[in-house]
Amino acid sequence: MTPDQFHTWLNGHIPASWSLLGGNPDTPGTWGSDGFLEQFSADPRSDAIWTYSAVNVYWAPASTGTNIRVTAQADWVATRLAAQTIDPAADTVDVTVFIHDPAVTSSEKLPPTVRRTLHGADAATLRATVNSLNPWTDTGLHGCLATFGMTDTLKFTGGGTTTTLTVHDGGCAGTSFVTKSRSFPDLEDNVLHAQLVKLLGLPDTYTQYW
Repeated sequence: MTPDQFHTWLNGHIPASWSLLGGNPDTPGTWGSDGFLEQFSADPRSDAIWTYSAVNVYWAPASTGTNIRVTAQADWVATRLAAQTIDPAADTVDVTVFIHDPAVTSSEKLPPTVRRTLHGADAATLRATVNSLNPWTDTGLHGCLATFGMTDTLKFTGGGTTTTLTVHDGGCAGTSFVTKSRSFPDLEDNVLHAQLVKLLGLPDTYTQYW
């Protein structure tokens, strides 16, 4: 095939779950002196064990035909150990929402910090959410929301155990997870703060800085 023929073939054989990320077949890419590049993202299935995957397709004219190189990247979901989950017997949660970092200043008037203790069904809801989170995978390919220096803390107690989490604003910090005096990798989180705001019946002003 010529490079143009390969490009036509490529775009006629892309799996339905792929989407074009970038690259430009009309502009030389990064491989060879006259190569071309297109980048695709493969959407994971509902049962996939990766959080992100991508395929780069490079092609360049050769003395006869076309040289082709394909590279792939996948960021896998790490396994959480049983010790990295909240004890099912933890039926009390001391919640502190919207802790202001004094080192981060804002010209806006921020809502006050709220402290509550949750029991029963509300505690179980938070416990189930935390236990469902995947370990944080920092792909370096995501954007971050503006950071206003806010954090929440959740202290789970019950069953003779205490587990503490710190929820960071901004999306890119993840959720710190500390249990039994040991610190584990951060968890992937974009739901806990919104859930806390809902459970505590707080106004929408508590979500606009998150």
